[in-house]
Amino acid sequence: MLVEMGSNAFTGVVLISLPTIYCSKIPECMSKIKITLRKLIDRLRLRHLDRVREICLLERMEKHDIVYLTACKMVDFKTSLLLSSFGSLFTYGLLVLNLQ
Repeated sequence: MLVEMGSNAFTGVVLISLPTIYCSKIPECMSKIKITLRKLIDRLRLRHLDRVREICLLERMEKHDIVYLTACKMVDFKTSLLLSSFGSLFTYGLLVLNLQ
């Protein structure tokens, strides 16, 4: 029984932690992309004034908001989700063990 509970807990920890860690990095990457786009727009404006279409496309990309992944807008996948999910997993684990 302990082996089964351990494998279930390990699977739960992996399925909760890995997507949360990788999804929480998306806003950071998008802000880095926006900074790079701003620099690129400034360079294009200074060098080539005839590339209006490219500049317009880059400006549209720069104006987009930062994306956060959610589960139907109920839970944001941020690093703070890990603490609450592990706390819940630990609490329910103790409850199940005490029921027996």
